[in-house]
Order: sequence, then structure tokens, then C-alpha cells
Amino acid sequence: MRTSILYSILLHAAIVAVTIYGLPAIRKPPTIQDIPIVVEVVEITAKTSLPSKQEAKPKPEEKKLEVKPPPPPLRPLKPLPLRPLRPLRPALRPLRQPPPPPLR
Repeated sequence: MRTSILYSILLHAAIVAVTIYGLPAIRKPPTIQDIPIVVEVVEITAKTSLPSKQEAKPKPEEKKLEVKPPPPPLRPLKPLPLRPLRPLRPALRPLRQPPPPPLR
């Protein structure tokens, strides 16, 4: 009787330990720490200089798109010839014959 109580206590302790340490729903989720990132703010106009309107190149003329003729239509598919169905196999017979009725 003592061994069965000892086994029961050990089994319950193992189940409690697996529940506490194994299941993530029991534990608190780890806190997420924000990591600061250093960013340098620079004015865009100080770094870029747009060309003036006089220096701008004239726009090239738009190229006319060539219209390609549509491809020729595809030829219709021929239907596959139908094969006759093969006859069904006969039903399987039982392996053993039933015993004959007893004689009176």
C-alpha cells in the first residue's frame, strides 16, 4: 500500500511539474523591450539640387506602338475515339462450400 501511495505522489508531482514548466499558457509572456535606434534627420533640399527649367532636356517624342496582328485561330480538337467497355468480372465465389445438412 505504501508503494502505491508513493507512486501516486510521484506521478502527481510529475504532472504538476510538466504543467508548470511545459505549458506556455501558464507562464507570463516575456516582456518585449524597446531598443532605441539613433537616426540622423537631414533636410532633403540641402542634399539634392534639381536642374532649372532652362537646363532641363526636352521630352523625347513618344514612340508609336506597333500594333501586332492577332495570332491565327487554333484548329479545333478532334474528339477521342470511344473504346468499348470490357465486360465485368464475375462475382467472386466463396472459398468454402457450406456443409451439407445433417441426415436424419
